[in-house]
Amino acid sequence: MSRSLLLFFASFALTSCGIEIPDAEYTCVTNSGCPSGFVCSVGYCRRHAIDADVEVDSSTCVAETCNGVDDDCDGFVDDGVLALQGPTPVAGSETSDWATVLPDGSGGRVVLFVKYDMVSGGNHLYASHFDVAASLLAGPTELGLLAVSQFQTSTFGPNFHVVYTEATTNKLVLQQFSIATLAQVGATFDVSTMHDNSIFDLVDATTASGDQAYVIYTENQVVKMRAVLVPAMTAVGVVLDLFTPSGTDPAFDGVRITAAPCGRMLFAVLHRIASGASLARIVPITPYLQALTPGHDVVPTGTNVVSVLASPVVVGGSCLVDPSSIAVAWGEADVFGIPAASSEVHLDTFAITTALADPKVTFTSSGRTTITPPPNFIFVPQAIFVVESPLALTHVADGRFYVSAAIVDAAYSVGQNDIYEVLPDGTYTTTILPTTPKFAVVLDALPDVASPTDLVFTTAETTDDGTTRQYSLGCTPP
Repeated sequence: MSRSLLLFFASFALTSCGIEIPDAEYTCVTNSGCPSGFVCSVGYCRRHAIDADVEVDSSTCVAETCNGVDDDCDGFVDDGVLALQGPTPVAGSETSDWATVLPDGSGGRVVLFVKYDMVSGGNHLYASHFDVAASLLAGPTELGLLAVSQFQTSTFGPNFHVVYTEATTNKLVLQQFSIATLAQVGATFDVSTMHDNSIFDLVDATTASGDQAYVIYTENQVVKMRAVLVPAMTAVGVVLDLFTPSGTDPAFDGVRITAAPCGRMLFAVLHRIASGASLARIVPITPYLQALTPGHDVVPTGTNVVSVLASPVVVGGSCLVDPSSIAVAWGEADVFGIPAASSEVHLDTFAITTALADPKVTFTSSGRTTITPPPNFIFVPQAIFVVESPLALTHVADGRFYVSAAIVDAAYSVGQNDIYEVLPDGTYTTTILPTTPKFAVVLDALPDVASPTDLVFTTAETTDDGTTRQYSLGCTPP
């Protein structure tokens, strides 16, 4: 029985007997963790929400420590004191070039990594399955026999999906594999035979039409989307032409996509570089592949341009309610990725108002957090270093965001990985990945999670032995 249900029955029994539950008796993160009639306010269940700056007895608030309690009364448990745990090497990943991580639905994870095959030549894709304790359950298993140039992944039910570009033909294909056995399930689906470079992304969603995988990609510079019914691996509907460039409106050179709960809506983020400036645009899309205009432009500051884009994160919403907001993280550098006077990562949040009868979706800016790298470092530009995800964004149910970013010094000789914990007020703390390679890249993080301790980061170190390593985020209470 969940803690919320226990609290509900306890509340019912005590109030029925005339016994009153004291204020601030239980710690909490959200209202669902409190008894009936209580709200979660400043880390505790209370009958009425309070102003953290005015009504909290400061004598009870102390500096935050790792103990599972909101010590400093800011409404967040163990914020600013979490640290990276690990690393756990991924078996068979020696000489890997890049990697990504997926949840398995049971607290474990599937790590996919690419490494060069000395016998057949080319980069080949492998997978290993780990339990919650990072013990190997299956793998490493090679997924297919074709060399790949780039890939994107998502997990859905008992399977995970991979969309990748074949290195020899540049064909974009979609495959699905069993999480338990790492064996392929169903047929291979050809998404595009005329795909442009490595510009694509993937998301899964349950819709009224069934379980579907959505792939966004570019073909002859046109941004397209298509839906594939899974696990049948058959096309659903028509291909959506999301954007076609013109002489004054050049092609987008980066695409990311995410889905609201139950696939109520999809959100694509596109970005491009044009005439020394850049544009990042959020485009809402129905699950039936209808783009809702006009979308919303995220405008960079100054003359620098978007150098890297993380997959957006939808906040709030359910199978019956539209999401309340969306967050987008993007890195800023100059057009060629050469160290600029201002290299920053921006985390923008936008409130969402939907009026599907029009159809129309309105985005209203609700805040920006600007993250700066250490002195003499810049955030890694994806256009210069072709890696899977030098920037990743994750949301936690209590309102925190985590941004993982690869940074490198101005001479491109020393790299490190930074994890930023961002609170709703825009303040953030930094955790440095404890590695010392010449150039290390944070490649991915698990998606939206319930607790920061559910976060898992995967890195591929391109020097030393090149082994892919896993790190989780947590702390050890005294």
